[in-house]
Amino acid sequence: MIITGTGLPPNTNLVLEWSTYNATWDVAVIGAVTPTSVPQILGINTAPWELVLGNVVTNATGAFSRTVAVPVDNCGSHVIEVVAPGAKTADAEATFTSLPSFSFSPTSGPVGTPVTVYATGMGAKLYASAYHVLFDNEYLGYMTGITTRGSGNFTFYVTGTMGIHTISVYNGYPGPAYLNSQEGSAVGSVTSWDPPLIPFHGQFNITGAGPLTFTPQAAVVRPEITPKDTTPTSGARITVTPNVATVGTVVNVTGLGFPPNTLTPLSWATHVGNHLSGFNSSIDPLRSVMTSAAGSFSFSMKVPYELGGPHNITASAVAPNGNATLYIERSASINATQGPEGSQIVVSMTGLGWTYQDNIAAVDYDNSFIGYVCGFNTQGNITLYLTVTGQPGYHTIDLYPANYLGPTAPLTPSIAVYRYPILTVGDDPYQLPMFHFSFQITGPSTSADSQNTATVTSTAPGVTITSTVPGPTVTSTAPGVTITSTVPGPTITSTPPGTTSTTTATTTAASTAVQTTSTVPTWTYGVMAVLLMAGFAMGYVVKRRP
Repeated sequence: MIITGTGLPPNTNLVLEWSTYNATWDVAVIGAVTPTSVPQILGINTAPWELVLGNVVTNATGAFSRTVAVPVDNCGSHVIEVVAPGAKTADAEATFTSLPSFSFSPTSGPVGTPVTVYATGMGAKLYASAYHVLFDNEYLGYMTGITTRGSGNFTFYVTGTMGIHTISVYNGYPGPAYLNSQEGSAVGSVTSWDPPLIPFHGQFNITGAGPLTFTPQAAVVRPEITPKDTTPTSGARITVTPNVATVGTVVNVTGLGFPPNTLTPLSWATHVGNHLSGFNSSIDPLRSVMTSAAGSFSFSMKVPYELGGPHNITASAVAPNGNATLYIERSASINATQGPEGSQIVVSMTGLGWTYQDNIAAVDYDNSFIGYVCGFNTQGNITLYLTVTGQPGYHTIDLYPANYLGPTAPLTPSIAVYRYPILTVGDDPYQLPMFHFSFQITGPSTSADSQNTATVTSTAPGVTITSTVPGPTVTSTAPGVTITSTVPGPTITSTPPGTTSTTTATTTAASTAVQTTSTVPTWTYGVMAVLLMAGFAMGYVVKRRP
């Protein structure tokens, strides 16, 4: 941009300043803080800030001209001031409006191509803080740029058939994409920068089915976590190295300044329960250690299957702030990477937390949001049974951070988008990772389980009932009833904390003949058979429901 000034003091050194603000997430506890207080995203904090663009010198007529790059900043109006060095008031000012901008690269490639979406000029105020991304009109997730001065990016992997596919970006508050924001209120229009800037649409051309040899993908985008270090330098104190780790990682715990040659019990702080039925903070025994003659100890331990987030390792004798803090990070895995359509795969996660910001993860299948998983009730551990669907070829499973709950009042400074995928993990309040996996569907289903129907037929005069609910085939010939059930059994692999077990249920067939004799009219048997078969089918369906 070119900044010009006239009518200023001649031959004078002046400073160009860009008026803006620093934005941060307001994550805090409502009310008094207790051991079971739950932090929430209460909104967005902004603080005024002046960015120096450079110095200028006016000429003999009091004019100047200077070309500068537009700063990376949130969208909206920004005042550009020219002031004398050390002065508190501006000699002149002008207004510049920053606009949102979106792009992606590359724009073509085979199935499975990683595509990075770039954004600048995202906002940090109402209706301009959340930008929802759709792939082929399926909801993928949303972007923010609160703490990154409006900039951000994320990568996803294209799925679908050969040809043109659409990437779209909409604004929206407080939930999903606002599709006709050009007809919104004046406040919404001003702060969201409506068409042609929003919505944004672009096209990606899938040029082929991908490489002949399928190579499973497993990727993680993990923001850096730096727990605050408040460990004292004297007195009884405990440290843990590394202090950020995933479940199963070996860490070293060290203590200094303790009474010499003393058996010292150590404790582990956590939470137990859930947000529906209630929960409590818990201090559990970790182990007892014998200190040396110098009052020190050291041992190694594996990070337990526990809630994600910070956990204190403490002892009764420690000095203030002398507890060690171990931050448990998330990890994720899948048990299979290829199989026929209808295969059931197991997605495992560890390290989900107990707060509203880290107790869930949002799940995308083929770049379409399908729901979320929660790990609070299971101490951070997740087992998701997912049935793969679609045509033979490449498919994706992605796990994103998401906020479970928070303020919902309209016109609050919070973006209030809950249980949806956060795509820009670098701007997530808790700096949580995202995980990407690929799966190859090798062909049609080889099991009749995905194609079973339940058919109930009665030959009683004038009565025929047919049901296509999933289940077995049930045939009735009144007055005799024959029931034949052929139910394929699935193969389930489960890996709970510390164990591995495999259970295979084989196909079972049951044949039962029920012969009824009575002096009641013949048509009654047909009605009875119909009722019996309907009840059997209903009971079977209910039984099969998870």
